[in-house]
Amino acid sequence: MSHGPRTLPVDWTLYDLYKRIEMPTVPLISEMMKNGMRVNRDHMRELIIKYQDRMAEHTVGVEDLMGKSGLNLSSVPTTRGILFDDLRLPTGKRSKITQDASTDDETLKDLMGKLAPDSLEYKVTKHIQEYRRYDKLVDSYLTPFVLLADESSR
Repeated sequence: MSHGPRTLPVDWTLYDLYKRIEMPTVPLISEMMKNGMRVNRDHMRELIIKYQDRMAEHTVGVEDLMGKSGLNLSSVPTTRGILFDDLRLPTGKRSKITQDASTDDETLKDLMGKLAPDSLEYKVTKHIQEYRRYDKLVDSYLTPFVLLADESSR
């Protein structure tokens, strides 16, 4: 028995996909929206603490490498200053609103692809990228689940 990804029949149209796959899931999704989804708030709280510890480790890593203290890696101006002013890395794309050098994940990946893995610049950029990964998990997913779950953990 194959457990690999299933493919749709070649002759299916988008309507077939909608009718045969998406529409049958509507009652299930509706029921989930009505009843909520049970979450383990205690486990979520443990993950928040664990990930905040990792964020602190990455902050200390940047501070040690840069010889600075009190850095806020959640601050775009701080990370922009580290990457483009202190390390003098080349700026890539610019923010559409402020026209400042972008520090988004795509930019960090592009920068790291151009740097030697054992270089100071690579290590600092990697710490910032990892910090942001944990920050996103904590702020966008874990904390809202804990705060929004009711007494029955839904």
